[in-house]
Amino acid sequence: MSKGALVLVRTCSGKPLARRIWKESERGVLICRDEGYMAWQSTGEEPRVAELKVEAVFIYEQELLSKLETAYHGQADAHLQDLWQQATPYYNGRIEKLAVPAS
Repeated sequence: MSKGALVLVRTCSGKPLARRIWKESERGVLICRDEGYMAWQSTGEEPRVAELKVEAVFIYEQELLSKLETAYHGQADAHLQDLWQQATPYYNGRIEKLAVPAS
């Protein structure tokens, strides 16, 4: 389980965002904003989450995030696609299923 891991995510429109992993499921990954995660740690109040497919979650790299944001805001679609090719997937295509103890 990688709850709280800082990751780079790609939205449906290609927008790059830094987010925290909240929970993994068989369908995808629930992510939340950093502020919501930090607030949960101090107050216990669960953050608002969004679900993404594992293919949209990448290892966080600040330099790459900055380049992606610049390309996204500059509407440089071809450059944006090239930059996304440099992102390292956080998951190897799928989430490993948790072992369920035999009853």
